[in-house]
Amino acid sequence: LLDYTNGQPDPVFYQRWLSIVGLRGWAAPVIIIKKNGEVVLDEIFTFHSTQEGQLDVEGFGTDVAQVVLILINIRPDAEEPGNFIEYSAGVEPLTKLSNLTATPLNTGGVQLRWDLDDLTDGRGVYVVRKRYSPQENDFDDTIFQSARAVKQAGDRNGNAIPDSIVQIIAQLPATDTSFLDTTVFEDTAIGATGFDPTQVRYSYAVVPVDALGIMGAPAIAESNVAPIPPSAPAFLVATKEVQVGTWEMAVQSTRPLVAPPIFRMTLPDGNAVDVPLYGEDQMEWTTRYDHHGFPKPGVYKYSVIGTSKDGTNGSWILAGGGFQYAPQTLQPRVEIRPNRIHRIGSGPVQFYPTGMKIQIYTMTGRYVDELEIDGKWDAKNARGETVSPGVYFYVAEDDNGFRETGRLVLR
Repeated sequence: LLDYTNGQPDPVFYQRWLSIVGLRGWAAPVIIIKKNGEVVLDEIFTFHSTQEGQLDVEGFGTDVAQVVLILINIRPDAEEPGNFIEYSAGVEPLTKLSNLTATPLNTGGVQLRWDLDDLTDGRGVYVVRKRYSPQENDFDDTIFQSARAVKQAGDRNGNAIPDSIVQIIAQLPATDTSFLDTTVFEDTAIGATGFDPTQVRYSYAVVPVDALGIMGAPAIAESNVAPIPPSAPAFLVATKEVQVGTWEMAVQSTRPLVAPPIFRMTLPDGNAVDVPLYGEDQMEWTTRYDHHGFPKPGVYKYSVIGTSKDGTNGSWILAGGGFQYAPQTLQPRVEIRPNRIHRIGSGPVQFYPTGMKIQIYTMTGRYVDELEIDGKWDAKNARGETVSPGVYFYVAEDDNGFRETGRLVLR
């Protein structure tokens, strides 16, 4: 519903839309009905990443007779299995936290510590962070001003567009009293020209949470924090899937290195592989990784170790330390390029992903050939003879239990 101009939401269009429909996006409207007949309209802006939010209503049972939550503008992609909307109502937990301090570290990151005064009914702790970055057009460099500002996102600049600068960055056990925030700068365009990390500041709060997920009174740090970029080289990693089973990764260092860094990828099953990096630049490298078959869904974690020209070793990953892979379809299928109808003599047929066991058969079931690990077929049989035009079958298998039978037409 937003009209994008130069890649950014158009506030004028949004205000016009708001005046027509009366609803703002990414927020659940709330109607508060008081006993004296007064009706108050409010809304809950959900956090951008976790899609959670809370509204505290004072006077319920005394001045307030009824609270109506309208589940609109909340789209959980219900067609996908496992997605749902959940809400809870009740009194806030009695668990109390206090004396939150936020200390930037020379090695990068921010160390948070707080006191646990009362563990009456707490089941967890949320760490909530607000960003101020002039380059991202943030305007509010103050600490959290209220509990409401901590417990949901909001519209702090009054343009009717929900903010995304407030996020829940960690969910911890209720007994924890410290946390190291290693994700600073991940929500900023650190690679942009002219980026100044010394201008970025964060405000922190920790909030007790009960068994229903209801947040209690937050402890708010008394001042915001300007994280210190690490003196050792730090890294940014970007990952994209260029084709099924093939990923390209780009690694950028904050300091020139004497040699490409060591880059390791840990798979969801716990196994790790070292992936070589390529590039003549002393601060940027790329690599390509071909999975043997279809990648397993899950989180792929990276580690990077490099040495700057002054001999300082660094392994801090500012952004991109993990890649959450989810297949685009629940039923993966082998890709054949250029296509499944191929002219003999125009080059090899390429099967993706590479690394699978692929066998070719005629329509009568006669074995023709088994492909090499690169998944290329030059339309020849196992004896090196060019096959005749016609319809051929293939059987593709990988080590993860995938198996597919398909057809290929040669002309």
